[in-house]
Formats: sequence, C-alpha cells, structure tokens
Amino acid sequence: MKTGKTLCFVVTSLALACAQAAPDIQTTLFLGNNTQGIATDPALAKAYVTNFDDHTVSAIDMQTLTVVATINVAPHPRRVIADSATSFVYVTNSNTPGTVTLIKGLNVGSSLNPLIGTIPVGDDPRGLGSNFLIGQVYVSNFADNSVSVISTATNSVVATIPTGTAPLAPNSNDVMKKMYVVNSGDNTVSVIDEQALAVIKTIPVGQGPINASIDAEHDKVYVNNATDRTISVISSATDTVIATLPSGAGGTGNTANFRDDQRRLPSGLFAQCRRPPPRSCRVPSRIPTCRPSLPTAA
Repeated sequence: MKTGKTLCFVVTSLALACAQAAPDIQTTLFLGNNTQGIATDPALAKAYVTNFDDHTVSAIDMQTLTVVATINVAPHPRRVIADSATSFVYVTNSNTPGTVTLIKGLNVGSSLNPLIGTIPVGDDPRGLGSNFLIGQVYVSNFADNSVSVISTATNSVVATIPTGTAPLAPNSNDVMKKMYVVNSGDNTVSVIDEQALAVIKTIPVGQGPINASIDAEHDKVYVNNATDRTISVISSATDTVIATLPSGAGGTGNTANFRDDQRRLPSGLFAQCRRPPPRSCRVPSRIPTCRPSLPTAA
C-alpha cells in the first residue's frame, strides 16, 4: 500500500463475532493515503485515523460523522491510541530514530493548536498499547527490540524494556497488570510486569506471531501465528501455552480484545483498509452489542 489511495471501511470489531446481520453503512468519509490505524475517544466522541503516506491524522466527529480536522504530524504515522481521561492522543511515527506524536483532542476543531509535540522513543516504533488505569502507554520499537514506557502524567519515557526480536503490538491485561508483546522475529511472547517494568517470562508460540488479543475476564491471551495458521492460547495465570488452535489462511491480525468497554462503546471500532481508490471510510449506522463467543481451551 505504498502507492494509490485507500478504501477504508469502519465497522465494529465485535460485529464479526455476533450472530446477526452486518451493520448498515451510514456514510462514507474521505481520508488520507495509506490509512494504518484508528482510535476512538468516547468522551469527546472523536475518532482518529493515521494516514501513513500523507504524514497526517484525520480527526472524525462521531456524532456528525464528518472529518473535522486533518492534523500534520511527524512522518509515517502508524498506530494511534487515545486516552479519554486526559484527551491526549498518542501516534507512533515509524522512523529511525522513532518518535510518538502527542495530540490534544480537546483542541481539535478549535482555534488552539492540537499538536503538542513529539516524544523520543526507540527505532521504528510499530505498535501501541496502554494501561490507562496506571497511567502508562507502551510503544514497541521494532528495530530496537524493546518497548518504551511512557508515563501519561509527564508524557515522557520512564523505562525502556528489552524484548525479543522484532516486537509488534503490545497488549495489556489491565487487571493483572501484565503486558504481552509478540516478537515476530523469534516466535515468542514477552510478558512484562507493568509495575516492575521488567520482562518476567518469555513464551514460545507458533511461527510468525503478529498480535495478541487479551481476554482479561477469562485470564487468556490469544496469539495469531500467521505463518503457522494457528492460534496459541496462553493462560495469564501461569503464562504458559495451554492450547494451539487451527486458524484460516491469510490472517495477519486480531480483530479486537475482549474488553467490557468494547462491548458497549464505539471504542470497539477498527479500520479494515484496502485498495483501490477512492480512499474513504464507511461508518455503520448502529453499533451491535454482544458478548463474543470464546474458543474453548483445555
């Protein structure tokens, strides 16, 4: 997706797990080139989409379903996450050296500048995770084999934690205060204690792990092994693989984490992007509420 424009459908991630009709398309929004990530702030009713090739972030009003701002950020914005409590938006910029762009959501659409600045992190930051309950944002540095920990109180890096090779998206079990980072280069998952800020275990999984979905209610982690076409099921209580399930061909990511806010709020939205043109973002007219059916693991 280096050239051309992007056709981006915005749907609820949980719609795929519901036994009901697909959500209706309510409108189409035109965004930038090569959309990479999406985050929502339910408190401000705004969504943020990164446009990798344009070096911008599109801000969407979820009430009026319009693009209210296009924010110029550092080059190559990839992943994005929003903190509803502070209205700060964090965007990884996949460069060497790497940075995280900081946006103030309250300023979007006003006379104030929403761009606050950048936070230096490791080389080629790819993924973002968070545990806002303890005020931390986690950035996986793909080329540095590390995770940068940002304090939301100071918006500065408070720790850099070594991981396995080529780490991708970090995902948090907020209840157990554990971060799970898939390492695509050595087929492992690094488990980070979010209070000690240290790796407490490295778990071997299948070939080509891409992402991990957290089910905090059942203390399980589901790791998508794209090369193996399998799912490694990890027990968060023991941090061991308790089952390996077959999956289909072609998957490169997980649709969602199983969290209460994503069953009730639009924060379960995700972008499913493809070409050819025109670049656009389709918004469903209703948000299905359902409880996902979880695989049974021995």
